[in-house]
Amino acid sequence: MTLIKAAYFLLTAICLFLIVRGLHFGLDKSDLPTEKKQSFSRGFYLIVGIWIVLISVLSLTGFLSSFENLPPRITLVLVPPMIAMLVYTIRSKSLKVLLRAIPVQWILYLQGFRIIVELMLWYQYELGLTPIQMTFEGRNIDIIAGITGPIIGLIYARRGKSMRRLVLVWNFIGLGLLFNILIVAILSFPTRFRYFMNEPSNYLVTEFPFVWLPGILVAIAYSMHFFSLKQVWTPEKQTEIS
Repeated sequence: MTLIKAAYFLLTAICLFLIVRGLHFGLDKSDLPTEKKQSFSRGFYLIVGIWIVLISVLSLTGFLSSFENLPPRITLVLVPPMIAMLVYTIRSKSLKVLLRAIPVQWILYLQGFRIIVELMLWYQYELGLTPIQMTFEGRNIDIIAGITGPIIGLIYARRGKSMRRLVLVWNFIGLGLLFNILIVAILSFPTRFRYFMNEPSNYLVTEFPFVWLPGILVAIAYSMHFFSLKQVWTPEKQTEIS
């Protein structure tokens, strides 16, 4: 149990570090005014910091572990942030400018972290903590997105803008794979509408630090898809950097 907890801390820290590096690169290269860059950076740190503390406290206090009401409280960690990120991605002009300065392939490379997530879920299953349908031995094939993301990134890095359509299609497939396991996860919760009745139920994600899986790592996965889609739909000033 100690090993898998340490893996969550390490993987989350690495992903956030890479995102911060990409953010500052994009801000430095973008045409945003200095004041806007500073505001964007402060906003990112503030929102991410508050969110990590919030979901950690909610899990440590047991608030998220209640499955008596519908929808279960853990869905608060999943659904509202996803909707908010989608709306923000579509509407934010500053984000559009920032993404133009970040190489398309970088975001695709980052999706490789999903391989590690799948290995962690498999190890949790081996420990008897996670149901089999949440792993690649069951109904979770999200590892495909983790493997192919960096490959698509390399193809784009070598062939450039002619591969935008490929990136577009891959992102929709990746989102489909992600939504597949999210549905499986929800149907594995110990609720009245539970579909997968094998034990254990998918309760572990309500505990700390496992709540970081839906609250941070899954959020990174769908956010990177949203950002990548915005890039290939607004490519006119895209920076080509390997």
